[in-house]
Amino acid sequence: MKAVKVGIIGASLCAAVAITFFFGGSEVIPDDPSTETLWQCVKCEHSFKLTLPQLTKELSKVGDQPPIFCPKCNQREAWQPMACFRCSTLFFGPEVPGVPGICPKCPIDDQPAPIIEEAPRRPASDGPPNPDAAPERPRPKQV
Repeated sequence: MKAVKVGIIGASLCAAVAITFFFGGSEVIPDDPSTETLWQCVKCEHSFKLTLPQLTKELSKVGDQPPIFCPKCNQREAWQPMACFRCSTLFFGPEVPGVPGICPKCPIDDQPAPIIEEAPRRPASDGPPNPDAAPERPRPKQV
């Protein structure tokens, strides 16, 4: 009985290796113009487009996080600009250091407040109960 279990486990492992070898190759990202994104350098204001494979390559050079290197000035100051939802002006968002993160053309009063994602609240074990938390349901009595 033990030999049967070992045989089944061995056959399963061999099948997993074979499937991975034949079907688990790395997926090639197509170099398609529909995947282009616009990037702009904060320092020299040079604008350029990158397809998804080009962007993946550039991000791998910098640790998978923007900013990336500008092809014109070779400084790591290229960010993806945002477009104003009202006037379509391109500007840098609040993630770019040293910029206000708002549209330079639209009045400040007309612009929405930035969305700040907060971590979900966890009830504190000490202190008063959280008023936003759902009330605790009564538990059935154990007999």
